[in-house]
Amino acid sequence: MWLLAMTAAALLAGAVEQLCPDGPVKRAVRLVCGLVLLVTMLRPAAQLRDLAWGDLFSMEREAAQESVEQGTQMGAEQMSAIIAEEAGAYIVDKAAEMGIQCAAQVFCSETEEGLILPQAVEVAGEMTAQQRQDLTELISGELGIPAEEQSYRQGGEES
Repeated sequence: MWLLAMTAAALLAGAVEQLCPDGPVKRAVRLVCGLVLLVTMLRPAAQLRDLAWGDLFSMEREAAQESVEQGTQMGAEQMSAIIAEEAGAYIVDKAAEMGIQCAAQVFCSETEEGLILPQAVEVAGEMTAQQRQDLTELISGELGIPAEEQSYRQGGEES
């Protein structure tokens, strides 16, 4: 629409200028035509003041906050995966020191304080009752995962 108005104003100004006789009148017509073109060109800028700038900045601020929250969530998920992997490797290493060959899958969650901590573990492998008791105590003491949040599978069965 703006381009159409500019084109129409330019054509009108050119036609009026061509119809005017040379001299002071033509200079005055050129000045008026130039002002009309200038006003037509700047009209969209004048309409910008009608925008609610506070709303515009508020929308930008909300979008930025949403981006920060998404980034924080992604960071927390990555941190949780790293902690779970490291805790699982720790359990497997300690079990190997006890003569147990196993695999461990650790599950983490975020506390109210924003800390990501191991909350539960699944251990799969062959072990004696005493080895299982020793590993349960190690996991409880070293990682803070209570015995009731530890599950063990021997030969594919959960116990």
